[in-house]
Amino acid sequence: MITSVGLSATMNETIDEAWTAFSNALPNVASCVPSVHLTEGTVSGEGDAEYIHNEQRIRVRTSTPSETLRESVIHELAHHADATCGMPTATRAAFLEAQGFSADAAWDCGDAWETTPAEHFAEAIVQIVSGQRSLAQHLVELSPETLDLVREWEADS
Repeated sequence: MITSVGLSATMNETIDEAWTAFSNALPNVASCVPSVHLTEGTVSGEGDAEYIHNEQRIRVRTSTPSETLRESVIHELAHHADATCGMPTATRAAFLEAQGFSADAAWDCGDAWETTPAEHFAEAIVQIVSGQRSLAQHLVELSPETLDLVREWEADS
């Protein structure tokens, strides 16, 4: 569940749509994640949103257009699910291999956003939930095996 305060009706509607799509596509994962708070404000980097792990909070850029908000929220929900539900070590290792990362690649950091395994994971969630990706499809290529691994993780959650 996503909680928020002080957001526009349009923004809240889009956020509700994102949560509904996430929970319908990934019911086991959705039942595992605790509530996450969403706020509007300044986002570090160039993205429209960010997940703040130690606060279990998603912050969206004030100027985020509604067309991209849904996908950005789903992406950040994926980080929340990863941080709170976790992925078994063997599944994570298979994910790294399927995406072409070395077995000892750091999950949460890379030379760039598109070379960070956790971002590939979040993009896989976006693909599974939405059936497509429009924001980062040119930056992160997802293998069919990767998508299958994330679906298996969901089924086992």
